[in-house]
Amino acid sequence: MSLKALQPDPWRLYAEVHQVGETVQGIVTKLVPFGAFAASRKASKAWSIS
Repeated sequence: MSLKALQPDPWRLYAEVHQVGETVQGIVTKLVPFGAFAASRKASKAWSIS
């Protein structure tokens, strides 16, 4: 078993804090051809925005 497998799923943690359709503020950390990555103040990880 890997260390990653022992850690909680960040998407499930995010879903516990935010509601579907909720608008959240964040900082764009990287632009890529398929969208952008942004970091939320409530989340420690970045997520993809298409």
